[in-house]
Amino acid sequence: MNYTPGWHYSMTAREVDNVTIGDLQAFASRVFEETYVKMIVAGNFYEQDALKMAGRVEEIVNHIPLPMHMRITPLVHLFDPGYYVFRSPIADKDCKDNAIICQFQCTLGIDKFQNCVRFLLLKILSEPFYDQLRTKEQLGYIVYVTARRLGQAKGYLSFEIQGEYSPVYLTMRIDSFLREFRQKLVDLEQSKLDTIIQSLIDSWKEDYKSISQETSDFWSYINSNSYEFDGTETSIKATSCITKNDLVEFWDRYINYKTATNYTRVDYQMWSSGTYFPDVKSMQTYSSGIIALHHCLVKNGLEDITLSQVASLVSSIEINDSVDTLLGKIKEICLERPDGKELVDKAAGEKSKVRVALEMCIDEKKHTFEFRSTNYEKYLAIGMTHLPNGCWLINDPCLFKAAQPLSGQTIPTRVLAPKYT
Repeated sequence: MNYTPGWHYSMTAREVDNVTIGDLQAFASRVFEETYVKMIVAGNFYEQDALKMAGRVEEIVNHIPLPMHMRITPLVHLFDPGYYVFRSPIADKDCKDNAIICQFQCTLGIDKFQNCVRFLLLKILSEPFYDQLRTKEQLGYIVYVTARRLGQAKGYLSFEIQGEYSPVYLTMRIDSFLREFRQKLVDLEQSKLDTIIQSLIDSWKEDYKSISQETSDFWSYINSNSYEFDGTETSIKATSCITKNDLVEFWDRYINYKTATNYTRVDYQMWSSGTYFPDVKSMQTYSSGIIALHHCLVKNGLEDITLSQVASLVSSIEINDSVDTLLGKIKEICLERPDGKELVDKAAGEKSKVRVALEMCIDEKKHTFEFRSTNYEKYLAIGMTHLPNGCWLINDPCLFKAAQPLSGQTIPTRVLAPKYT
């Protein structure tokens, strides 16, 4: 969803029936009529060897040069500030896992210092994120944080989990982690920060482990048109200047929804066929806490409980209520069933996800926040759904992308001087 041209598989699938054999044959006959070739030659070759390879490619393809205006470079979408959610059912019916990717648009890709702050945050975040959500909470085998830069247009931090629990539940666990992590940044000891910074710098100074790794780096600079071959050296210089205040300021500018004036986030939720998939009306009617708690109760054995019943339970919650008080109400529901005792024991367990979901329902009341809504009329016009907390539900990714501004072309970091014409 970040690039144009670029399509989600669902967009491609709905066009397949319109493609004929004749279309494929016509395309195959002209696909190499006009071409533009980029090459990188790696290994024990002389310059003349590389030129011969390029010449041989031209002979085989036997093309005419593709005009400049037809050399399409993917452009990056700079999402309008806001909080967006895209939901996609998983086509594989045998897949039992759900997945969530929470992607925060953070920096302009061209801002070297801010990008280094982002990568340092990645290094600081990765271990505690995995420890809390994988080791302690055991939400899934795939739990990690990534940081990517999309050309010079933007960079982002992405929090990802794949596991058996509802994407809404997984999202709320990520949000809970992020709310608490700011204070850990504030409390980070300078000596520990210095060690992490040096570790990151040392990793950048490491020699390439293989020619393919080295080639991959050089190709990324060429293919992006940035030609930033000295990127490692400038990153090391910028990283050595980062302070704890820079980290906290970055967090408040991009990750902390209460302080980020241009808070921009997209959640990609993948739902397995075995997980109840709430319809759009349910998403408009019920909070995330209600949907997450409903999933946990169903998974705990209360298969016939409805969202409205859970909403009735949650509506009675007060901010100062204890989890045990609320568990008492759930026990009453469970004990009405033949297998009630077993369900009660599972729900009341110290590591029970029902207990955690109830805690999140209480926290949801404490941390009530409506995300800033931009382009209200424009998004309604393309069929997006505005949720009670100010979040926008993306119902058609193609229309959503079309409504977002595009970045410009990448500006090379150095002037290119062709050696051969």
